[in-house]
Amino acid sequence: MDFIYNLKAVQKPFKNMVWRLHVPLIIVIAVMVLELFAVFTNGGYFIGGMTLCAAGMWVLVFIIAYKDQAGANIWAGDTSRVTIMLMAALWLWSGLSILWTLSANLTWNEFNRTGAYLAIFMIGLYIGKKHGARRLSAFLFMIIVTIAALYGLGVKLLPSVLDNYDNLARISVPLGYVNAQGLLVAMAVPLTLFFSTSGDENSILRVTSTLCAPVLFLCLFFTLSRGATLALLSGMVVFFSLTPVRLRAFSMLVLILIPTGLIAAWSNGQSALMENKVGKGLREAAAAPLRLYLVLVLLAVGTVFILALAAGKKVRFSQKQRRLAGAALISAVMVMLTAGSAIFISSQPSLEGWARDIYQNVTTTNNSGPGASRLLSVGAARRWQIWQEALSGWNEHPLVGSGAQSFPIVHLLKRERGMPFVKQPHGLPFRLLSEEGLVGFAIGGAFIAVTLVTSLLLLTLIDDRWRRGMAGALLSVNMIYLVHTSFDWDWNILAVTMPYFLFTGMLVGWYQALRKTGNQPPWRQ
Repeated sequence: MDFIYNLKAVQKPFKNMVWRLHVPLIIVIAVMVLELFAVFTNGGYFIGGMTLCAAGMWVLVFIIAYKDQAGANIWAGDTSRVTIMLMAALWLWSGLSILWTLSANLTWNEFNRTGAYLAIFMIGLYIGKKHGARRLSAFLFMIIVTIAALYGLGVKLLPSVLDNYDNLARISVPLGYVNAQGLLVAMAVPLTLFFSTSGDENSILRVTSTLCAPVLFLCLFFTLSRGATLALLSGMVVFFSLTPVRLRAFSMLVLILIPTGLIAAWSNGQSALMENKVGKGLREAAAAPLRLYLVLVLLAVGTVFILALAAGKKVRFSQKQRRLAGAALISAVMVMLTAGSAIFISSQPSLEGWARDIYQNVTTTNNSGPGASRLLSVGAARRWQIWQEALSGWNEHPLVGSGAQSFPIVHLLKRERGMPFVKQPHGLPFRLLSEEGLVGFAIGGAFIAVTLVTSLLLLTLIDDRWRRGMAGALLSVNMIYLVHTSFDWDWNILAVTMPYFLFTGMLVGWYQALRKTGNQPPWRQ
């Protein structure tokens, strides 16, 4: 009996140790399962999917707090504490607005949604302190988005299997909203560039990441989302400004965009792929060559990349040569942008007239050209009217707003005749001002500002170029979300907003972990 008792006494701490070692892995996988669930339940927008995701996130927070107290100590750091307090304040403020809201049920839903974002942010803080957990989270997110992109492309590639019941030329599944689908795939692009170019990853992972990129770009093209394209361009500026793998990433981008662009150009001329309400027979006829072209692109990109990997093991460039090549690349891009801007400006009668025309188009027209020409149009009259309604509602309740998620009522009271009904003010700044007033806007703005500054400070603490590359990639993903959410209603779609809070938490947690090890920004050393 004493032997059995002693054996149990030894087993218990051993089991606890094994559990602690596996907690980050369990948490990462669970988070990604919830993300996959949100993606394929209309983005987690509706109350059922949203509630399950929110409950799941809080369960994971309690597991961390109970089973890995040492790991959860990162929540007690100065930076972590400030950001948690700001996010918790936004959560509580949204709930408090039920006292004066125009729609109590919607406000309660928003309270639960914001609570889910607080939970995923805290999980991100925990994951951020472990390099393996950070890498796994980013890689699995990229894979999930690629799966969603393939599913969306299914309505083009396999119309007999995945029928397009909405009769829309633009891809909206599985999220159910075209612009959200575009945003989701755009957020994964920086991660494909990083993983495919990182010398810290194994070859299989790098090849897999490379093959994900053409799928993401082709799906983004078929969404024809102007907002997602603009957000991706903004994210690419951040990526190439902050990551030390610029030359590799730019070469990879060229390798991917040239063949994918050829497919997009061919598709743009196929009415069966680019027009609404096309018969299934015509769509099936266009799908066959599209499938062939995509397979050929994947084979070509994969083959060239594998050959480049093999050559890279034999050819080495010095740090000075890489810096010179990077400087030459940046200079060439700047010259091209400057020359293009000069040519464009010289083609306009006057800059004032051009700005006036743009303003006129944005505020008075809703027209968007067919196919890829839509990406160059700027008509957004309905969105402009919605923003005016939101600001008008804010003027009536400047300090506290009309209550979280109460904009549908404001819209019904203020919309012009002929304006279709919408539930969101299409822009996080407008939503915060209209629904939660200056108080909510200030809290949300402070959270974003503090986390962005912390993410930039993190880059000054990382010496390893590959880890700094990952931090830059994660920050560019967050920038893509922030740009897009400034003029769309992504906040209500968990599938695109949960990754933002997860990666934001990871960056802040990473910074907090480095601070604990004694690393300081250069100006404090």
